[in-house]
Amino acid sequence: MKIVNLILGIVCAIAFGGAAMLYSQKSKAVKAGDESLAKVATLEARLTDLQAKHTALTGDRDKVAAASGELADQLTGAEAQARQALLDLEREKSQNEGIKLQNDAMEQQLQGLSVALRSKEQEAGQLADARRRLIGNFTKELRSREVQITQLGDSLSLEMVGGILFHSGHAGLSDQGMEMLGRVGEAIKGVAGKQIRIEGHTDSVPIRRRKAMYATNWELSAARATNVVRYLVDQLGVAPERLEAAAMSQYHPVADNGTSEGRAKNRRIVIKLAPMPASAAPAPEQPADE
Repeated sequence: MKIVNLILGIVCAIAFGGAAMLYSQKSKAVKAGDESLAKVATLEARLTDLQAKHTALTGDRDKVAAASGELADQLTGAEAQARQALLDLEREKSQNEGIKLQNDAMEQQLQGLSVALRSKEQEAGQLADARRRLIGNFTKELRSREVQITQLGDSLSLEMVGGILFHSGHAGLSDQGMEMLGRVGEAIKGVAGKQIRIEGHTDSVPIRRRKAMYATNWELSAARATNVVRYLVDQLGVAPERLEAAAMSQYHPVADNGTSEGRAKNRRIVIKLAPMPASAAPAPEQPADE
């Protein structure tokens, strides 16, 4: 009986020990489970928080991507506008340069026109002075109609009947003719930039007495014009580059060749001062021989 009780006591002790151990293990397991559940809950909460942050970041990323796209589009547009503005600026500069060149050209033209105008005014003044001097030098001849003076624009014409310059039928200048040409030279010597044209005119009467020297009125008119030119050059110092001699013969009458008075008017020398040709450069006047 004692043995049985002892055994029962041992069994009971073992049972209680095992139970206590199991309870302790259970308690630890429960505690571990609770801690595990707490960790799980913490992890779940952290996961939820991370998921929320992920979602927020994903949204931010999408917004940033959208904003970046808009910025990229804006940047592309700004670059295109900048390129267009540069092209517009270059075109404007080119246009401005063209306008400047045109303005410079116009300014040069205006300056050239101003110089030309002053030159024309000076020439007109010189021509008017020459006309006044001619009128003063030939007052008597103008009254007798042996000399006529005509000014038309920038040209001046002096017409002298041949009888006061040449002997009848001759081309050599008479003493009176040389004296008359001296007065002409004195009057026109201050006129610059003018071509001086000497025209020889005759009446319609054919050459008879001096046929060997002057076959026709062409030769006679040419000889008279040439002798006037030579006198202006050799004796009055007029630049030869400014002079020209023209034979007009009988084909430009100013009066009726059917009368002696008309024929006398047609036998004449015409001295014309007209603008120099554009290609001709006027030479300076030379002083007359003493």
